[in-house]
Amino acid sequence: MFRLRGTMQPQAYLATASVEDRMWWHRARRGLVRRLLRGAGVRRGGVLLDLGCGTGAHLALLEDFAPRLVAGLDRSDLALGLAREKAPRAALVRGDLSRSLPFADESVDATLVLGVLCHAWIENEVTTLREIRRVLRPGGVLIVTEPAFRLLRRRMDQVGMAVRRYRRREFTALLEAAHFEARLAAYFTVTGALLVLALKGAEWLQRRLARGGQEHAPAELSLPPPVVNAVLFAIARGENWLIARGLPTPFGVNLVCVAIKPGAAVGA
Repeated sequence: MFRLRGTMQPQAYLATASVEDRMWWHRARRGLVRRLLRGAGVRRGGVLLDLGCGTGAHLALLEDFAPRLVAGLDRSDLALGLAREKAPRAALVRGDLSRSLPFADESVDATLVLGVLCHAWIENEVTTLREIRRVLRPGGVLIVTEPAFRLLRRRMDQVGMAVRRYRRREFTALLEAAHFEARLAAYFTVTGALLVLALKGAEWLQRRLARGGQEHAPAELSLPPPVVNAVLFAIARGENWLIARGLPTPFGVNLVCVAIKPGAAVGA
């Protein structure tokens, strides 16, 4: 079902769209991004951009800031169609983040890049980050989330065409090479690391027991039982509270960074 042919499979987009409004991890990441945008001084009336917008959940989040314009870019027509359902007012553009962006110089106030730079189609992260810097205004905000620690790589990475995982120092070096000023770099989903290790064990056992080459969707694309979902979300919200107050955690499934394009402050 989830065999790779060089692009992210349609089933993965459809499964993500069906669970991301309710699943604890997606909800927690949206909450963290919202906190960090507010903490970075992103104000009403700006131009906000989601690069690699996928199925559109974060485009809807950006609408909370009463922007002048929200735009999303993705390389998948299917993803953009699903995003249109969740964020009907957003301007959606089909494009490749590894190429020149179809936006004017210094035209954007804040940009999200969430789980994108890890993908196989990104040829060079620094080149991509420099192109993002081009479209940001001086003082513009970049928020990035990416998978962390190669130890935690699993089948979901293959399904999503993720070929990289990062350490905090490694990623801040990429930001600095692209001439961004890193304001925050922290791991999140700390408690989820144990869950991921358990999933890796379950995947190994599934491969050993599978017959006829049959594959099942990764657990991350299925909604957990309601009680488990609620508990994990509550824990993740607590982690978000710590991160937003400058108390970064030493380990986690994911990495989050807030960076600024040097220059005047956003909204100044």
